[in-house]
Amino acid sequence: MKSTYDLLQGKLDQLKHYYELLEGCSLPEKEKELIFLLIQSSLFSDDGFTIDELVAVYDQAKISVRKKLSILKEKNLLNISRQGHALLYRANMQEVEKIKCD
Repeated sequence: MKSTYDLLQGKLDQLKHYYELLEGCSLPEKEKELIFLLIQSSLFSDDGFTIDELVAVYDQAKISVRKKLSILKEKNLLNISRQGHALLYRANMQEVEKIKCD
């Protein structure tokens, strides 16, 4: 069984991988920031972000966050689940891995 430290180190290595992947892409900066937040949620949490949490963390208006989420959904980079009435957003890690970068 892996120790907690080993598990966290593995997650950190994954996070670095995705950071480097996104840094090499020509995606708009705000889109990169949002997908990186969603990647962190996917790696380190069992839940995703609610829209209100994304608005608070992402420091953008709700309408802007919704537009960016819509763009990510169109690119199949988003997993959406429901908890009660709230929608939870996470990165679709299989599709993030396939992001084409210049």
